[in-house]
Amino acid sequence: MENEFFSDRTPKRNQQIWSEGEIINLIKMRESNLTEKVIAGKLGRTFGSVHRKTQELLESGEYFVILDELEMDRVH
Repeated sequence: MENEFFSDRTPKRNQQIWSEGEIINLIKMRESNLTEKVIAGKLGRTFGSVHRKTQELLESGEYFVILDELEMDRVH
């Protein structure tokens, strides 16, 4: 009986791993005041994926580390 329940479930879509380039582009576009909806379209990802990745980067502090590195590269 338990197997019947699980056999009817639809498997989740394969999650695409974010590349370093995609993360950098996400941050650059966000810093250019593009909306998450627009960013999603440009990256070929869903709004939810972009929103989750943005929140993950902000909460971990990684967003600001990468942003600082991008600004340092621009100066040099």
